[in-house]
Amino acid sequence: MTDDPKAYTVGFRRPPEHSRFKPGQSGNPAGRKNRRKMREAEIVAMVRDEPIEIMLKGKKVKVSMFEATLRRTYQCVLTKGSVRELEKLLELCAKFGALPADFQAEEARRGAESVMQKIRTIFDRTVPDDDEDVVLV
Repeated sequence: MTDDPKAYTVGFRRPPEHSRFKPGQSGNPAGRKNRRKMREAEIVAMVRDEPIEIMLKGKKVKVSMFEATLRRTYQCVLTKGSVRELEKLLELCAKFGALPADFQAEEARRGAESVMQKIRTIFDRTVPDDDEDVVLV
């Protein structure tokens, strides 16, 4: 080996000079990819679906967080008669399409009445009242 810097030997841990990183240059210029940030809906879904253990009929059972919350809300409504809890429960049931049949029937009746009212309004605007103006072809 000589002290001459031009007499550089290529070998183990001694790459050729032309392929070395230049000063200030990284070996991975793009860097590690950033972790994708979770949206609020994804976080809520993840927590909602997380399994937890509860006591059900004297046995430990794994259920989703959502089911445990729903069971607890039912329990509060039935034992305490809490109006606030009842409102939450009915809101959850309506949101997920699990309303009792009588609530669904009343809601359907109200929806049908509003649709019929809209149809009457459109009909009244488009069809003339007096038959004399209408010419049949």
